[in-house]
Amino acid sequence: MMTLWAFPAVLAAMPVGGAQADLDRMAATMGYRYTILTNRPASCPTATPRCFDADIAITMPDAVPGVPFEIRYSLVNPVLRIDSDLFDNRMVNGDLNILTVKPGQSLKPGQTYHIKLTAVGAFFSRNHMMPHAMLAAPGLVPRVIAATRTGTDAETGLETLPFVAPMTDEAALARSAPDDRTVWRTPERAFALYAERGAATPVDVAILPRPMTVVRPAGAPVDLSKGLRVTMQGFARAAIAPALAGLPMGTVPLTIRKQAGIAPEGYRLTVADGRVTIMAADAAGASYALRSLTQQMAGEGRTLRPLTVEDAPRYGFRGLHIDLARNFHGKARNPEADRADGGL
Repeated sequence: MMTLWAFPAVLAAMPVGGAQADLDRMAATMGYRYTILTNRPASCPTATPRCFDADIAITMPDAVPGVPFEIRYSLVNPVLRIDSDLFDNRMVNGDLNILTVKPGQSLKPGQTYHIKLTAVGAFFSRNHMMPHAMLAAPGLVPRVIAATRTGTDAETGLETLPFVAPMTDEAALARSAPDDRTVWRTPERAFALYAERGAATPVDVAILPRPMTVVRPAGAPVDLSKGLRVTMQGFARAAIAPALAGLPMGTVPLTIRKQAGIAPEGYRLTVADGRVTIMAADAAGASYALRSLTQQMAGEGRTLRPLTVEDAPRYGFRGLHIDLARNFHGKARNPEADRADGGL
């Protein structure tokens, strides 16, 4: 059994190295499970028109160290209350909440503790839950609870949240009000709906975002099934290699040429007369043209009707939103922010 005393007293009596190691082990082995219980609870706190109930299950390791700790977690919806004999919840700001063990309470090794919480609004998607909950203690380096890390779907390559329980109770979770007619789009329902609609409408232009101008002139289709043979004028292949990687290589001529008079990062893509021609202001423009060609082939197939595309950025800058409110890390911990810093 572990009893949590006042933080400073315990840590003062424990070597920092040992305390840090204990915290690290606990973060690596603690169980953490988040379950959305219902979007239609019997009642909500006063003056809250809509709320939902959820459960956080904390499973203690078999060996519980004597390190006092707090659990920091993110929830976009403001927490209104929790129901727990052992834990208190404190909202710091934004979506940051902190769970602490109540004074005089103790946690047993191997035991699972459920913390029922009620929060504002509704919770319709497993993806609303923030990953990377953390263990923290005064004077120690906080550690991410391993059980709350993201995963990767082996089939799609998309990010997953293994610690969030599947949402399977449609009656409790699909709707948040008596007059809500939301119906879950399950795979079976989606299949039936798409089968009823019949064959998909052919896509004429599959390039996103839609270019400034697209023309489909008359002429014979260009068969790209034999792959593309690249010739470059004014560009190093390495500068556009990532964009080329999405295209098949072969024998159909693909000429990429640097051209004056085109706006920065702009391009002109032409598919006609048995060949593909790209004229671009710079390597960025050439790369965008290649990615547009990749998109069009994905939508239309490897035999393209004649096509002329012209595009360029509408603004001379790129918008960037880096949300550093999540998971308590500053810009120094975010490599994307470091790379973008020169343009901010």
